[in-house]
Amino acid sequence: METPLSDISDGAFPHFVIVIGPPDRAVPTGLAAKTAETLLFGGSKRIILKTPYGNGKFGPNDEITREQLATMLYRYAMYKGYDVSAGEETNILSYDDAFEISEWARPALQWAIGEGLVKGRTESTIVPQGKANRAETAVIFMRFI
Repeated sequence: METPLSDISDGAFPHFVIVIGPPDRAVPTGLAAKTAETLLFGGSKRIILKTPYGNGKFGPNDEITREQLATMLYRYAMYKGYDVSAGEETNILSYDDAFEISEWARPALQWAIGEGLVKGRTESTIVPQGKANRAETAVIFMRFI
């Protein structure tokens, strides 16, 4: 049973993207069609992560980490032409676990923290490898839009 504190999967991410705005073209009707279209779009624009797998595969049932969520939002923002320079001055080293952030996710987390989209789980930790649950994902998306 899914609750607000359930972790989200890569396959659930497109549903959130549909909420904030579909691709700049018509999206098929029906949730399954929208999900398939959004996955194809996200993959073609390199919004949906392939980086952690290194083999070009997408794990729709894999749980998303906080750094993966930030990276997908960052890539979506870049695709839409939003200003993503907010993170350039953000000091993520103030978090005790800053060195746990994957190298490929650093610019995205700097941006997301700089924009106020992502907050630490505590005052001193960002928990980049922690699973993103549904409640915090919803809050991050509300801050984004």
